[in-house]
Amino acid sequence: MSRRKSNRGDGADKRVGHDRRSFLKLSAGAAIGAASIGAPFVNAQAGTTLRFLNNETSAESQNALRNACNEYESKFGVKIVIDSTPISGEFAKTMAALNAGSPYDLATQGFIAHLLQYARAGHLVPLTDLVKKYSWGRMGEWQYQGENWFYPYDYNLVTVFYRKDLYAEKGLKVPNTWAEFLDNCRALTVSKDGNIERGGCVIPFASDSATNWASFGSLFAESAQLFDDKWNVVLDAAPNADRAGRFLDLYGELYKTMPPGMNTVSYADMMSLFVTGKAAHTSVAHEGINAIEGMAPVILALGTLNRKLAGRPGGAPEHGSLTVSLISGGTGLNIVPERCTIAYDRRTVPGDRTPALLAELDAALDSVRAAIPAIQVERKAPSLDIGALLTPLDAPIVRAAAAANAELGLDPAPTKVPYGSDASTLSAGGIPTIVYGPGDIAQAHSAREYVELNQVERAAHAYLATIRTFASGG
Repeated sequence: MSRRKSNRGDGADKRVGHDRRSFLKLSAGAAIGAASIGAPFVNAQAGTTLRFLNNETSAESQNALRNACNEYESKFGVKIVIDSTPISGEFAKTMAALNAGSPYDLATQGFIAHLLQYARAGHLVPLTDLVKKYSWGRMGEWQYQGENWFYPYDYNLVTVFYRKDLYAEKGLKVPNTWAEFLDNCRALTVSKDGNIERGGCVIPFASDSATNWASFGSLFAESAQLFDDKWNVVLDAAPNADRAGRFLDLYGELYKTMPPGMNTVSYADMMSLFVTGKAAHTSVAHEGINAIEGMAPVILALGTLNRKLAGRPGGAPEHGSLTVSLISGGTGLNIVPERCTIAYDRRTVPGDRTPALLAELDAALDSVRAAIPAIQVERKAPSLDIGALLTPLDAPIVRAAAAANAELGLDPAPTKVPYGSDASTLSAGGIPTIVYGPGDIAQAHSAREYVELNQVERAAHAYLATIRTFASGG
């Protein structure tokens, strides 16, 4: 992406050799706007390394890209280092790399205005020769100063999702025209007392990013032109005015089939309404269900299980507990999160068995799966599986510690606690073990964790008394 002259006409670069820039130029493989990983030929020595800025941040897209880069390297010896960022951060990252003097060699970019800015500043290598080898749809081969500055790998077509179950319920067919689509939306709309209980569709239509990405497919289908070749606005001029008018009329009718307030709906709200059956259609620029929202009913189900545990007889150490303690998900503010992960802490009590506890947990998760089939819930094996500690009261170590407490004027009666320690591991290894020492659990693992010095001193005396008693067989 550093300044390069055109590879066409009088300004052709005359340098000889194969540095990173000349490799890109000769292979016609560098583009802001697209990655030409599958370039038809490579004029580079093995060992070349290229930097690629990628804005397709879903896990599946990144895996596919890594596989393609690995395959390319195995065939041509050219290594590609991928740096991924959400589409909202691509411009800042691109400019930072340019200003630092280490521009990316290839990049995916989402906004044509940025391409124009880079081209005018001389940061791009033209891809005209490569683009001209193929036929493209309208605006697919956009030019500036007679050159093509990006490889149009993706038209970003709007995808319309529909509910097969609701279509079957109404005996509807997949529409082939916007008129048929509108008729289906009307047929699917369910109203009661003048209020829409189930909308026929959900499509945003406001001055926001969701509208920009999700709602202009039908405008482009009308072949409406926004600008002429000199970047003058011509949307309101003939014949574009009629085309834009048909688009606006369609949305005016579609809006009547939507739940209230849908003109400013977000990506997450669109998919949530769609999967819950509150809307029959939704239009988005990419496939996705909000995994963070999908995790909410899982957390609620685990909370219900924890309350069930709390209802068992006895105090806290007697019934155990289940706490959701960590949650993570999402990759950017403007990206529908495709994955969300939680971690839970399940405190056990003597007699609990791991298979039974996991079966209880799976039953709670199955209830969520049955209620919301659209979300996929996976449970991994426990990262830590330690049973509860229960040392017999007549064990020599228990009797020795009780005698030491009595000698020091402390309560000699053993008790139970709800927290865990390495004592369980030692006990599982066949070593009779107790939890015995200074401090208070209320101060443990806190911002001001501490132990009173007088308790440490008293504990030293207690340990010495316990050792004497245990060693004497008392």
